[in-house]
Amino acid sequence: MRTKGFEALKGIKTKLSEESIIREKEAAARLQRREKEDDDRALFAAEMKRIGVTPTERDASEIDLFEKEMQRLGVTKLENKNVRAMPTKKPPRPKVQQTPLKLRAEVGLSDSYDGASADDWGDREYIAVGCGIDLAQKLSRGLWPVGAHLDLHGYRTEEARRALVDFILQAREAHIRCVRIVTGKGINSGEEGPVLKGLVRRWLRQMREVQAFVQAPIEEGGSGALRVLIAKKF
Repeated sequence: MRTKGFEALKGIKTKLSEESIIREKEAAARLQRREKEDDDRALFAAEMKRIGVTPTERDASEIDLFEKEMQRLGVTKLENKNVRAMPTKKPPRPKVQQTPLKLRAEVGLSDSYDGASADDWGDREYIAVGCGIDLAQKLSRGLWPVGAHLDLHGYRTEEARRALVDFILQAREAHIRCVRIVTGKGINSGEEGPVLKGLVRRWLRQMREVQAFVQAPIEEGGSGALRVLIAKKF
């Protein structure tokens, strides 16, 4: 009886010893990965410094420029993804300043474009060619927090096109991955239906800066709003 007890105790000690060795190996592997990541970041920073690029200063200036531009356009930036922006009084819409980049992007957007594919589900979601098929699901789950919000209620077609292009390009410059765009449901649009709602979805499908979009949840506007995933800026 006592022999069996010793054997059981010996077995437990052996198992604990093996688990301890495994934990040590895992800790060593994690440390090695962290050191490699640190080395990679250091090499990247050195290369950026060598070619005269300072990411921190650039990012700060771009974010500051983006915030000023969004303030000028009357766009609300969200601090918390669970907080819904509630506009008070709408300021008059300023004219969007044109640049060659914005002009090229606008000219390339067709109102009659039909880019529907197997990745689309009507107007509810879209995934750009070459992107992961699970992007729409991740976007719906809120994997990327909404960083900025554009409300196109009351915009005429050309105003909306220009504001949308400006907003997407500015957000990408500021390294914001996810934005919300509100078009409204078009309930009072007359016999032609919600024109702007469909146009915005067509335009987004044509923008190379857009990787995916999904219909926003009900608390963010439902069928009258979209969550849009913007491609990373390197």
